[in-house]
Amino acid sequence: MTHNFVDDWFNHARSFLCFVLGFGLVQIPSLWKQLCTWRWHFLITASCSYAYCLFAFHGGSLGGSWLAKETNGFIWSANMWLWTLTLIVWAQRRFTQSSPMLRYLNNGVFCFYVLHQTLIIVFAYWLTPLALGPVLEPVIIISLVGLGCVILYELIRRLPVLPIFFGITRKS
Repeated sequence: MTHNFVDDWFNHARSFLCFVLGFGLVQIPSLWKQLCTWRWHFLITASCSYAYCLFAFHGGSLGGSWLAKETNGFIWSANMWLWTLTLIVWAQRRFTQSSPMLRYLNNGVFCFYVLHQTLIIVFAYWLTPLALGPVLEPVIIISLVGLGCVILYELIRRLPVLPIFFGITRKS
C-alpha cells in the first residue's frame, strides 16, 4: 500500500469495497438496531484491542511464531474497526433526534474532516517530545483537535469566500 493516487490500485479497491459495504449495511436498520444493543461489548473489546496496541507499540510481543504475527496483525486491524463501530453505535444511541448542536456539527462535518488530520499531526508533533504516556497524550491530542476544529470552523464560516472550500453552507 503506497497511497499513491494513480498507482495504488490495491488500496483503491480495498477502500471502494469498504465504501460499498458501508453503503449496503446502512440500508439494514434492523442490523444497526441490534448492533446498538451490543454497544457496551464493542466499547470493552475496542478498549482491550487498544490496550494490546499500546503493549505492542511499546515493545511487547506475543512471540515470533507465524500465529503470533498473524494475531498481532489481526488485533491491530480489528482495533480500527472496533473503534469505528463503537463510535457509530454510541452515536446512534445518543443522537436520536435533531438538535441545534447536531445541526451545527452537521454543517461542519466536511470542514472538520479536512482540518482534523492536519491538526492531529501538528499537536502530536508538539506533544511527542513531552512523553506524556499512552493515556494522557491521546486524550490531550483528541481534546486539542476537537477544540481546534471548532475554533477554525467558527473562523472559516465567518469569512467571505472560504466556507465554500470547506463545504460550509450559509443560512438563507
